[in-house]
Amino acid sequence: MDNNDKYILDVCCGGKMMWFDKNNKEALFCDIRECEKGHIEACPNWECKPDIIADYKDLPFKDNSFKLIVWDIPHLIDQGTGIINKKYGSLGNNWKEDTTKAFNSIWSKLDKHGTLIF
Repeated sequence: MDNNDKYILDVCCGGKMMWFDKNNKEALFCDIRECEKGHIEACPNWECKPDIIADYKDLPFKDNSFKLIVWDIPHLIDQGTGIINKKYGSLGNNWKEDTTKAFNSIWSKLDKHGTLIF
């Protein structure tokens, strides 16, 4: 897949919480899901609106195609129903294997002189 000349990839964008400009034209926002506003009752304006839905373990981009990749991986292993899980997702029981697959997938998309923020 062509990245349309965007040189930043956010592979777990979620609600784009770390971005000042949530519509940065230089970034391609990716997540495994899409959630409309109102999905979380306690945070009615929160939404997950990636440019592309994809699994970070198997990214559909050409190798060496991004200068900067940001990866704010979920921090929890639990599949609970709290706000943190709803906003950021959680890792499954195979988190070690999945994280290794994801790292290899992400690393392959990074330009030779690129930067990965993990």
